Amino acid sequence: MPVDEEKVAPTSVDIFDQSLGTEEVEINPDANFFTFPPPLPESGNPYRVKILRGQKGWMSYPGKDGKPGYLATDLELRTIAPGDDKKDDKPLFDNFASTMVMQSTHMSKVGGIIKAIYETRNQGEVLPAKTTHADLARLLQAEFDKESEVGVVIQWEAYCEACSDEKKRVVVKGEKRFPQLEDGTHSSELPHGPCGSTLSAQAKVVRYVALK
Repeated sequence: MPVDEEKVAPTSVDIFDQSLGTEEVEINPDANFFTFPPPLPESGNPYRVKILRGQKGWMSYPGKDGKPGYLATDLELRTIAPGDDKKDDKPLFDNFASTMVMQSTHMSKVGGIIKAIYETRNQGEVLPAKTTHADLARLLQAEFDKESEVGVVIQWEAYCEACSDEKKRVVVKGEKRFPQLEDGTHSSELPHGPCGSTLSAQAKVVRYVALK
């Protein structure tokens, strides 16, 4: 949302008030609102995307086991594939990117995203070795504002609510685990044997990469 754009709060209305606006809308009675559109195929990896600010904004999280806190945000991405209507300007979402530094890599996800953006832009920018959580967040925010480009790798995922509980989250991962169609592509819906539910795949961003 542009900085100068103000959020308009909803107001309570009486739907039986005769003065209420009656703008006509068109719907498709045969459509199913509760089905997801087919995700982009994994065969297109990596996808070139522009990176946008998410809906939740930046959040502060307390650290665990005496560790310092960190910042996190969600991201919206839009694919860039001019001339290919099936792949251009498709939304992808990353629900959690944080400044928390992982012990195994000595890098945070936010830092990794910024690094991939810098390497894609190829203008000699370098991620600072010593910084703060706030400064990392500000660096990524600057890339949101510029709608910078970067590469992403996606993976199909489908969550089974019926088979999941508080201790275990049941997720089917990978496009190849979904039924193959006659044209060689895969259906985005999967009958889940253990419970009989029909699972719908969504594209999850699993990695950010530099593009040349």
